[in-house]
Amino acid sequence: MAPQEVKFELERSLIEYAATVGVKRQVQNIFERRQGRYGADALEDWQKHCMGAIGECSVAKYRKLWWDGAIGNLFAADVGIYQVRATTYPRGSLVLHPPDLDHKPFIFVILALPTVRLMGWLYAREGKRREFWGDCVPGKNRPAFWVPTDMLRDMTTMPTVEEIQHDKHRKG
Repeated sequence: MAPQEVKFELERSLIEYAATVGVKRQVQNIFERRQGRYGADALEDWQKHCMGAIGECSVAKYRKLWWDGAIGNLFAADVGIYQVRATTYPRGSLVLHPPDLDHKPFIFVILALPTVRLMGWLYAREGKRREFWGDCVPGKNRPAFWVPTDMLRDMTTMPTVEEIQHDKHRKG
């Protein structure tokens, strides 16, 4: 059964701010001579940074958390303790990669701006399953874990910082 999604409109000022963060990230990558990851080409890099930043800003708004975009900090979590994956594909999947940290909660966002749909979340370890591994972009050679939305948890069940810390210490 698919999780209950959270749907809302994002204000113009937040879209503009987040898109600017995405542009700044991509410009920094250009000057640092960083290449796109997982087979993304130059045009896709611009889109991924802008859409990713807007997705992060959306989660921050929903969780009422501060978001600064962490420009220049490649190791920062996207929003507080949460990682965010965003797409513009209405029937998209949460994409995970082998290096994604297993204990981190990942939130899947679908953008049809100004409408935002928070589709659900899961821990990376839950989505890294053999049956989700594949190359969903024909001809791009971009294998990843493509987690269908019906495998995600409701946004209302997202863990707090304290719950994640407790779980992390409990598992050692």
